[in-house]
Amino acid sequence: MALLDLHRLPETYLTNFVQNVINVTPADVQRIARDYLRADRMAVVVVGDRAKIAEQLKPYGEIVND
Repeated sequence: MALLDLHRLPETYLTNFVQNVINVTPADVQRIARDYLRADRMAVVVVGDRAKIAEQLKPYGEIVND
């Protein structure tokens, strides 16, 4: 209930949550991704032994941090 109060959500929020999630279509997800996800502002994070994986990372651009 604290979540509802904190975010000023209606009392029906939790009751309707599952159905609202089910109602999201692949087209909805694609539209939101196009609107909000910007490739020029993304980063690829890789963890591992740089000597072993550096060659595999070349197609993704410059390695900026160790």
